[in-house]
Parts: sequence; structure tokens; C-alpha cells
Amino acid sequence: MITPDTTHARVTKKVERKAGGMPNYALLGVGRNHEGRWTAYWPYTSEIGGQRFLTRFIVFRTPLIGLDVTRVHMADDQREYPHDHSRTFLSWKFGWYAEEVYTEPADLGIRRSIRHRRFGIHRLGHDQAHSITYVSPRLVTVLLTLRQRHASSYWTPAGKQSTGMGVDQGEDWV
Repeated sequence: MITPDTTHARVTKKVERKAGGMPNYALLGVGRNHEGRWTAYWPYTSEIGGQRFLTRFIVFRTPLIGLDVTRVHMADDQREYPHDHSRTFLSWKFGWYAEEVYTEPADLGIRRSIRHRRFGIHRLGHDQAHSITYVSPRLVTVLLTLRQRHASSYWTPAGKQSTGMGVDQGEDWV
């Protein structure tokens, strides 16, 4: 069992987002950023260590529900810690991927290894964390995101730490 300690775990190799955090409201990739300015998120890209991690096309997004089409270019397991999402989501895959899913923030040793099959649908809860360990070539997912519940975080031995997702860090979700 990994016991949270009082030292602050340093999160490195964070995902760098090219348009800041995800918008609370958007339609066809145009939405309001965390500063309230209209921003184009089409496409929305993220990198890890200078390499493209994902390209996302936001079809629509509200605090209650959203629909994204995402091209996942590589696994994200080079980061030290798994991450959760502010929303539960359902993912329909054109391709497949493998991941480690964590359910206990206080014990990162408790995890399941899952390989999601091509054209399968799976659910990841807002109260779970994950790390993608392998992606098939040209993986595309269609994500149905549900109600925003909390800020996204990395699960570290020292406790949960912010992923720095802009709007996602606010207190204005439903």
C-alpha cells in the first residue's frame, strides 16, 4: 500500500495543452476559455514532452454533457502518475488501447490492467484515474462526456494534484 506522505510529489512530463483548459461551453470547436474570451479549439491539441499526444475536435460541450472526437497519437504512461477526469465519460473506439485503471487515490498499488477492444464502448468514472499504456495505430475515439463533477487531478503518493486545466479548475460546474 502506498501511503500518502506530507511531502509534495513533483509531477513532471505534464500534458501541455495548446489552447489552455477545456471550455465549459463550446460548439464545433468554438467556446469560451477560462478567462471568458471566445477561443477556437478546432482542433484542440495536447503534447507530452514536445510530442503530440492527442488531437481533439469538440463537437459540443456544456457543463452537463459533451461530445468530442479524439485522435490519440501515443500512450501517456511516461508520466509518473495516473490522472482522473472531471467528468465520467463513455468512449467508443475505432482502434484499441490498453490502460491501467486506479480506484483508490490512497493506494496506487490497487489497479486493473484493461485492454479495450476495437469498436468497443467503455466507461471511465470521474472517481477513477487511469494511464494509457498502449494505443493501436491511428486510434480515434468518440467521447460522450457527462456532467462535470470536480477538477481533474494527478493521483500522486502525496495526494491529488491539479492538472492545470483552466476552466476545469473552477468552481462553476453544475
